[in-house]
Amino acid sequence: PQPQQRQLQQYQRDILWLDPWTEGFNALTQALLLLQDHEGYLSSRDIARVVSKYSVVYQLDLSIQLIADLIESGETDDGFVQVRTFCEDLLAARKILEKHNQKRKQTYPSNNIQ
Repeated sequence: PQPQQRQLQQYQRDILWLDPWTEGFNALTQALLLLQDHEGYLSSRDIARVVSKYSVVYQLDLSIQLIADLIESGETDDGFVQVRTFCEDLLAARKILEKHNQKRKQTYPSNNIQ
């Protein structure tokens, strides 16, 4: 295939990959929002448990370290995290990781095995 055709094929593969991830992330967000208390908080332990389960079920590829770092950064002294902020931070962190991985692929094209 010509370069433009290969780019189109890659774009189509990316869309197919992104759509299930988005659905899974939406399901995760909805689950966390349903579990939050009336002030919008959920215990750190519950967030870690729910995110870990949804990450496996929906193949979200969210690292345990990323989850732990985000929980720690937003945790109150009594061990609670604001759910909406956590979800926004999780999505932002993933976008940053995605950009980093794209740059790595461009820098080291020989590592791209398809």
